[in-house]
Amino acid sequence: MYSLPSQENVSKVVIDEGVITGESEPMMIYENTEQPKAAAEE
Repeated sequence: MYSLPSQENVSKVVIDEGVITGESEPMMIYENTEQPKAAAEE
């Protein structure tokens, strides 16, 4: 549960009823750190 501070690129944590009741784990949303390449680049 306390591993979040050591994880990189986590931008959002979704907590639903299942997490509160102990039936599931929180869903972590990671930010995309890769820059998209332009279509014209080769």
